[in-house]
Amino acid sequence: MNHVQTVCPPDLGGHNRTVFVVDDNSLVRELVCTVLESAGLLFVDADGPARALELMELFESPPDLMICDICMPIMSGPELYRLVELRFPGQPVLFITGYPNDHLEQGGTIVTEERLLRKPFGCAELIERVGRMLG
Repeated sequence: MNHVQTVCPPDLGGHNRTVFVVDDNSLVRELVCTVLESAGLLFVDADGPARALELMELFESPPDLMICDICMPIMSGPELYRLVELRFPGQPVLFITGYPNDHLEQGGTIVTEERLLRKPFGCAELIERVGRMLG
């Protein structure tokens, strides 16, 4: 199932901004990373919570943004985010999901609409939301 529509995104002038992408769906993860790279952003990606936690230990400073799927094996995106936020308090996050609202309050983290992008989403919508979150 293709959750991201492909179009050419504008350059966000990344200035070495790094986005940490966590999604267990390789197609979605690869497409998100391709769009970010096309917009001039750096990215680090993980195929799920276990790998994300390993990679977080290697970060000397927090990524500029974390994009995280909500429903993943082992632990949910909100549960993973709570662990990441222990290391980097106030870490900006954009959750992505194709599931209905009943999955939005997991692990003690409330996923608000301003931190949520619903699948399927287009590249322009992804870039617009990332740009807004990066300021």
